[in-house]
Amino acid sequence: MPSFPTFDCYATLEVARTATQQDITVAYRRLALVHHPDKNPDNAEAATATFQRIQSAYETLHDPANRARYDSHLSSQATATPSRPEYQARSDSPVWYDIDSDDEEEEERVWTFEDIIRILNLNLGRQYRGPESYSRDNAFRQAAQAERAERERVMEEIRKQKEAEAARKKARQDDKRSREEMRVKQKEAERIAEKSNQEIRWEKLKAVTKDEKMETCLHSAFCSKTQQPKKFKCGACQLKRGIIAFECPYCLLCICQQCVFEFAKKRSRATMQNDPKSEADSNSATQREASTQPNDDSRKQGPNGKSKSGKSHKNRQ
Repeated sequence: MPSFPTFDCYATLEVARTATQQDITVAYRRLALVHHPDKNPDNAEAATATFQRIQSAYETLHDPANRARYDSHLSSQATATPSRPEYQARSDSPVWYDIDSDDEEEEERVWTFEDIIRILNLNLGRQYRGPESYSRDNAFRQAAQAERAERERVMEEIRKQKEAEAARKKARQDDKRSREEMRVKQKEAERIAEKSNQEIRWEKLKAVTKDEKMETCLHSAFCSKTQQPKKFKCGACQLKRGIIAFECPYCLLCICQQCVFEFAKKRSRATMQNDPKSEADSNSATQREASTQPNDDSRKQGPNGKSKSGKSHKNRQ
């Protein structure tokens, strides 16, 4: 006959003797999670001992045949050991004495700690499970509360991290959108200014017909690119350079990449000429250059104020 644990397996797993196999398995998993040594690093030795008791109790009760033998073992022990009176005091329990003054003879009654707890539980409508159950329940409750608080803290940190990441992502998207809108507005302003300058140029040069406008057009920096099936002839330089044609939105002439660069330089020069400030700067620079250049007539004149070239010409005559 196999040896059974000396402690009460049902009390260790905190289940009744009428509990089902599923109840025993659920209780074992719950208690193993609470009393596992890894969950109690501060009190590893006590946790290890409790965990071993839980495992031993579960190994005894999870098998129906072994559980039946254990139940019969408990029954035989109960019949072999006489029941102790409820009023019998324990050596480790505090003792209270109740003296009834109404009786002729003073009768002393011994009250144990378990009796007090049982009376309180009966008044509260609860079932007494022994003094050890209260400490286990409190430990389990505290462990569950600590685990719940830790889980809530971790979830709160994850939520804050997600909110911060979403805020940073939204700020990046808003910044990118604002830069893109500013770039689009700037390009639109440049296109409008370029078109206005081109129309002023045509008006100054009196270009009315389509051919006149093509000849005097400086072409736009916003030409649309179209891929040709083969090398095309540039409308400006009349050369075949590539298959990518740049169509001017003003005169509808297709030009090559090289001509796009050349006309960009021409537009820059034309813009500087149309700008009064740039024109004034260029005129002042021209005047400074003219003032710094030496006078050719003074160099050619001799010490008497006569031209050397004229003297040499007279001598030749």
